[in-house]
Order: sequence, then structure tokens, then C-alpha cells
Amino acid sequence: MAKKDTCIRKDELTQEPGYAQAVGQVGVSEDCCDYYNTDGPGPYPANPLAQIFAHQRKFMRRFSHLMPQDFNRLVLPPEDAACLTAQIDEVATCIAQEAAELRDWVPWKCWSQQVGGKHVHQANMWRPEHIHEMRVEVVDLVHFVVQAAILLGMDEHMLYDIWAQKARINNARQESGSY
Repeated sequence: MAKKDTCIRKDELTQEPGYAQAVGQVGVSEDCCDYYNTDGPGPYPANPLAQIFAHQRKFMRRFSHLMPQDFNRLVLPPEDAACLTAQIDEVATCIAQEAAELRDWVPWKCWSQQVGGKHVHQANMWRPEHIHEMRVEVVDLVHFVVQAAILLGMDEHMLYDIWAQKARINNARQESGSY
């Protein structure tokens, strides 16, 4: 409780960097729940990643988290630095847990005939209902990865730019055969 109390900020979501651009796109909703599609895939927003970031920002606001504009200073007040540290620690723990939940779907014990902690026999692990559950774990990971990105002041463009830089490095390492 004390940790949450030190993190309260009442800035409006609409002041978030990139929020106005995301909401202005076709298919992107200001309400965090308007865009859920229960009828199956599509139609998709013009920029799905912008929609994901916009939703996650609004979702984070519901819990009074500090947001990126709070951290755009070179020196954070001690209470904000402590709050950001706690939030990064918390979201990193969530990412690790969701990754472990995904790993529970694959056989990681060489001596076991069952899949991870799910008690599903390896012969049945690739059934549609199990694949769906694995996909849900990946989506859970995306929620927390995007939350970490937002806490670090990233938007979908910065995420893409850094991803592209890292992809070039990884490709060069693989092509050189030295890594």
C-alpha cells in the first residue's frame, strides 16, 4: 500500500506522448475497452502497436502509476526514483512469471512424458486448445513488456527503432559467425 501511495499522479491520459496520434487513427479508441473484438480476428486498427500502447497507458492510469512524462527529467526526486525502481522491479517479475507460464507448456524435463507443469502428455500438447493457451501467455508477456517500455519513456516508434537497431546487430553477429 505504501508503495502505491508514493506513485500517485493525476495527470490526464490525453497528455501522454503519442496518445493523440494513436487516438486519431482509424480503429483506435479512447476508451480502453471499446476495441475488444469478440467476433474473431479483425478489423484491425491502422497501427495495432499504437493501439496496444494507448490501451496499456490507459490501463496503467487506472492504477495511478507514474507515467513517462514524470520521468523525462534528468534527476528524479527521491520518491519518484524509488517508485520507478519498484515498478520496474515489479514488471520485470511479471515478465519472468509469464515467461515461466509459457515454458510450462513445453517439455523441459528430459525424463518426463508430461509437458512442463501443465500435466499434458507430449502427444497432446499441440492440440488447438493448448496452442490457444500458449498464445494467451505470449499476449500476457506483451502486456508487461509494453508496460516496461512505457515506464522507461518509450512509445511504439522508439520501441521499433531500438528493435531495428538490435536486429541489425544480431543479424551481423550471425552472418559473421563470430557470435
